[in-house]
Amino acid sequence: MITRGPPYNILDDAPIGGHVGCAALKARIARLPQLRLHVFGHIHCGYGVSGLAWKTYVNAAICNEEYKPLNPPIVVDLGEERCRVVAPERLTRLERIQWGGTFV
Repeated sequence: MITRGPPYNILDDAPIGGHVGCAALKARIARLPQLRLHVFGHIHCGYGVSGLAWKTYVNAAICNEEYKPLNPPIVVDLGEERCRVVAPERLTRLERIQWGGTFV
């Protein structure tokens, strides 16, 4: 699933403190037992990956809080059982091309 913003309390820490994710989205995700991957952005400082209850959450915000594109792309391999996050620097050149481009 792809949404603009994060669910509440998952990769949604705001620079002013506290969580700014959506509580309704978190409740909806709880009712989707087969969901394995949720990708979002919007909260730039929440960039990263988290895994909870057999779900993988990816805050793929490329820009930092100053809107500079400094965060590297996050690649996720949707395996049979679980999602696997592949660090961009560990991909071979051929794998980078197969994923659709080069990484910073």
